[in-house]
Amino acid sequence: MRKYLPATVDLIVYKVTGALIAFVILMLALAGGLTMLRMPVVIIMYSLAGAIAIILGIGWLIRPSRYEVGNYKIIIARTWPFPPITIRLSDIKDVRHLTLESLKPASLALPWIFGYSGRFKSNELGDLFISATGIKEVVLVETNDGKFILSPSNPRRFVKHMHDAIGR
Repeated sequence: MRKYLPATVDLIVYKVTGALIAFVILMLALAGGLTMLRMPVVIIMYSLAGAIAIILGIGWLIRPSRYEVGNYKIIIARTWPFPPITIRLSDIKDVRHLTLESLKPASLALPWIFGYSGRFKSNELGDLFISATGIKEVVLVETNDGKFILSPSNPRRFVKHMHDAIGR
């Protein structure tokens, strides 16, 4: 049976994303409203706003939207065209709940748009792949291939589902 858990979003992620959206709107308003600007300046402003809008769009699509546990795997669901990330339950060595204090070295990385995504390094935990929308309370999934940080809405329940699924 599959268990679905949405991804939790930290307040700082909302703030960073909101600030970027406000910056794009400001750039578009300035470029459109200041007719006295020379054409190259307007083109640069529109180009910058467009580039940030594209980055925002990619960030929205790549962020984890939910985590699914069941059918012999964990699925980190993302939006099309980005495929989900799949972790086979048979590859899992350990699953545990972590707090922000456990991630201190990795938490120094700035939040990306709509979350945290990519490879990070932690002095305590080593190399990590983070696919999370929050880092205050997370789940560490250790596999044969590496370590994953996930941010389900209820980390303790997620760990319980994982322990039930892998028979621990």
